[in-house]
Amino acid sequence: MVEDFIMFVGAAVLAPFLLLKLATAFAPFEDEENVTDVLLVIAHPDDEAMFFAPTLAHYASKSKVEIRVLCLSTGNGDGMGETRRTELLRSCFGAFGIRARNVTIIDDPLLLDGQSQKWSPVQICKHLEKVMNRAFSCRPSGHLRIITFDSGGVSGHPNHIDTFDAVTSHICPFACITSMKIDCFALRTVGLAFKYFGPASALLHWFCFSSISSMRILTPDIGICSRAMSAHASQLLWYRRIFTRMASYAYFNELQSVVRVPGAHRQNNEGAGARCARNVLSTSSLLVFYFAVKTGWISIAAHGVFLAILSGACW
Repeated sequence: MVEDFIMFVGAAVLAPFLLLKLATAFAPFEDEENVTDVLLVIAHPDDEAMFFAPTLAHYASKSKVEIRVLCLSTGNGDGMGETRRTELLRSCFGAFGIRARNVTIIDDPLLLDGQSQKWSPVQICKHLEKVMNRAFSCRPSGHLRIITFDSGGVSGHPNHIDTFDAVTSHICPFACITSMKIDCFALRTVGLAFKYFGPASALLHWFCFSSISSMRILTPDIGICSRAMSAHASQLLWYRRIFTRMASYAYFNELQSVVRVPGAHRQNNEGAGARCARNVLSTSSLLVFYFAVKTGWISIAAHGVFLAILSGACW
């Protein structure tokens, strides 16, 4: 009786959030139909395949959208820069139909691939502005959407984080001197608890834990990440093969609109407190479920999962 009462109260309190989630789950994102150009800014060859495949596939399906890729290094940390350059071009064209003329690969001594390398924001902005000017010269009155990593770097790689910092600091100054509409979206870093459960983690994260104000892309082509990554033969080690099948990024991308504020950066739809609460909730739910099943309390485990899903709708 007590358990049933708790379930009833929980459902009654959280049902409005669940209904709101359902109402927005399939709604088109604002301004999506007006986008004419997309610029993906990545740090290394293979980032486009491992993390952004659903996003690139989504925009590649739109005939009026011109896709450009700016890769800020050749990935020469292991001395295979030229090989990886060729692999990136092959991946972009083979998986997404992006021609070589729209792929810019930077070989800059101030932007060297490596966990210990600190990238110069000035250098990144210099290269970024050249590519943005190219898009502006083609369609001066178009709508340019820039997509990159978020402040967590998706995988926590320092080069990814430096890319986010530089890109978001440069958008506003450039937007002030051009007639082209520009916005910027960052790929949201997925918590470890829901990162490696394949399509199931993508669906759970999309439905339960993604923000209702973010742009959510769930690709119908479940093999797109594997096909894109197959072009990167030099990087296709066993753990990356697993990644292309089990990581949620292979099936789902959540893109958050980025707002730049003086002296700091934030994403406009979620603060650090909300992110922390969501991660604690998801991890705690998994732990409770595990111990409940382990001790034979199946009923409690089922109730815990149900409440976790409902509470996840709040975010």
